[in-house]
Amino acid sequence: MKKYGYLTTKIGLIEIAVVVGQVVKISFVNSRQFVEDSSDMVIANCQQQLTMYFDRTLTEFNLPLALKGTPFQELVWSKTCSIKAGSTVTYQELARKIGYPKASRAVGTALAKNPLAIIVPCHRVVNKNKNIVNYLYGADIKKFLLAQESK
Repeated sequence: MKKYGYLTTKIGLIEIAVVVGQVVKISFVNSRQFVEDSSDMVIANCQQQLTMYFDRTLTEFNLPLALKGTPFQELVWSKTCSIKAGSTVTYQELARKIGYPKASRAVGTALAKNPLAIIVPCHRVVNKNKNIVNYLYGADIKKFLLAQESK
């Protein structure tokens, strides 16, 4: 059974979904769609770590995650997690790092299906001109997250 938690941040409401003690989804939402389970320790820990991230006291998360996708998506998401806070890579650079140098579009498609916003930092991936485009939650949130990490 899925349990839900919410966190209000400077840039919007974040929804956290947990199944069997593992975080399965973190996303920006417009409203609370489910009843919050305030007794779930994984949700509470996730809320605490995200709060610390927004307070700039945490750059690496330590949460039980359930990342489920195709083998290619999981490879992209895994390598994306190695991008350090405050830095960016291009879709093409990420494609090369995973051993598929001609798959920059496929990398972008995989990142568009990232179920764990912020935790899997797809906001750190930019196009070849370093422009802020193609972010599921909009360019303003991507710009905010990058600025947040660069200070």
